[in-house]
Amino acid sequence: MAAKQYAFVLAGTGSGCGKTTVTLGLLSALKKRGLRVQPCKVGPDYLDTAWHTAVCGTASRNLDSFMLPEPVLNALFCEQMQQADIAVIEGVMGLYDGYGIDPDYCSTAAMAKQLGCPVILLVDGKAVSTSIAATVMGFQRFDPTLNIAGVIVNRVNSASHFQLLKQAIERYCGVPVLGYVPRVDGVSLPERHLGLVTARESVVTQQPWQDFAATLEQTLNINRLLTLSQMAALPQGAWPALPAPDAGKGLTLAMADDEAFNFYYPDNLALLERCGVKIERFSPLRDRALPACQMVWLGGGLSGTVRPAAGRQCRDAGKPARGPSAGCRHLRGMRRSDVSRHAAGRSQRGGASYGGYYSRSQQNGGTADPLWLL
Repeated sequence: MAAKQYAFVLAGTGSGCGKTTVTLGLLSALKKRGLRVQPCKVGPDYLDTAWHTAVCGTASRNLDSFMLPEPVLNALFCEQMQQADIAVIEGVMGLYDGYGIDPDYCSTAAMAKQLGCPVILLVDGKAVSTSIAATVMGFQRFDPTLNIAGVIVNRVNSASHFQLLKQAIERYCGVPVLGYVPRVDGVSLPERHLGLVTARESVVTQQPWQDFAATLEQTLNINRLLTLSQMAALPQGAWPALPAPDAGKGLTLAMADDEAFNFYYPDNLALLERCGVKIERFSPLRDRALPACQMVWLGGGLSGTVRPAAGRQCRDAGKPARGPSAGCRHLRGMRRSDVSRHAAGRSQRGGASYGGYYSRSQQNGGTADPLWLL
């Protein structure tokens, strides 16, 4: 008899409602129970996944339906579930927020339906009582086909306050309230203009999250959460044609990996290694020279406050390099005739800058070739 497998999507009413903090507490609590936990994040996000990984100890995976066709994404999810008892999937922004106004395009709700996972809706309980039921009911009625299996209330003042909220939601919405999250010191996540401060920049200690998990064990019905999260079957997936296993044999990729450059999808690294590419990590902040390699990958990151010499290292070594996001910004310091940068799938020449605000935006400009420094 196959072992039981569990998965749920923790969705919110919008950004800033506490999804990441509560996700981290649940990851710690489930891990403490001896479960093999696979953290995931809906959409193209490196910050939340880094925090998942730091707290859980298992590399968090992105579920990005903008980049991956449904069969491929499903196949990746099923592959990760082979090594897990439960997947905890953190949503992005609000439950129905995707690209444009189509709630079924790249939204948390669409991902939950695609994978067949129940949704646990996180709602804010601050300064509200019966009106919270109207919020939950609105999310239910917006898409009656979506399985909103339970509710967790965040920022609750007291146990008596929670009872008012619980009674209102269960009476008027007919959905179980699994518990609440009280105000807890020491587990807030530092932020900056583009979201969270990276886990690599922060000293991530386990004790505050273990203490938070112990609190959640008292205020949440985690046994009920597990019951609601049991999956009848994993989604059907199919792998695309992959390069030959030895396609990259003999090639070494120098991959920037430090506080400045650390935005990488684990699935991309796994695919390169599956094709025989050897990955050597280096730090543009600390290493004076590149490791022996045939190519360089300067990944994204939040490197605006540091000045690594990554672009100069690549130029001096005469190595081909790819530099999206932060890597692109540091390569732009070279002569314009020296570099052709690929950003968002389009070959570009010129500068780069921060937009100063948070939004979901990806551009589809076709297939990008590697970026070469001549």
